[in-house]
Amino acid sequence: MNSSLPGTKVGLVQINNSFSDQNYLPYSVAMLQAFAQQHVANIDQYQFLPSVYFRGGVSDIAQKLEGASIVFFSVYVWNFRISLAIAKALKQADPKTVIVFGGPQVPDRIEGFLEKYNFIDVVCHGEGEQVFASLLKQGTQRLREKDFEGIASISYLNFRGERVTHPARGRKTHETSESSETGQAGRPRQQRRVAAHQPAVLVHRDDAVRRVRGAVVEEERMVDERNRGEQIA
Repeated sequence: MNSSLPGTKVGLVQINNSFSDQNYLPYSVAMLQAFAQQHVANIDQYQFLPSVYFRGGVSDIAQKLEGASIVFFSVYVWNFRISLAIAKALKQADPKTVIVFGGPQVPDRIEGFLEKYNFIDVVCHGEGEQVFASLLKQGTQRLREKDFEGIASISYLNFRGERVTHPARGRKTHETSESSETGQAGRPRQQRRVAAHQPAVLVHRDDAVRRVRGAVVEEERMVDERNRGEQIA
């Protein structure tokens, strides 16, 4: 059986917040798709569904992803709960759907995470482009069989329920001489630049924190309202 049949559907989900009837575009999952289209030899055998980034009812979003063999979620603090709800709904509708989570909200210390959210098949640690491409190269059938051999920077539960983590591959770094990175008394120039702009950094950081907290509160309110509405229906 061919593991990557023509038309194998791939879902990409990055739920963003709306401000004044405007939405942030799903940049992260767009980067995943663009990378895969450049580096996966059999990419024509996959059909990418339109990226999901508008907030909506969980059941409505799950319906848009109906028929997808693999669904990738880019999760942040503001979309984590609704992403979990969508992933769980997809898995309940079709247990064969491969659910992949990546993004800043995936913990580095994975203990208990996959056990708690056992509808997630695999999580990606760190940058996701290589992992995304490697998973597509693996093919749907091998992914359903939890065959993740050779894929770095992931964690998953095997068929015995044992947690498995593949370490990240080493990354090349740009090496610079000590003389170019340090100034007087060996103090790193980067530290001096940061120190010079510290007040502005603090102001922008505090503003960002307030925005994130507000987004989290809004997400929790919207998810709770939708869940109540779906229960009534």
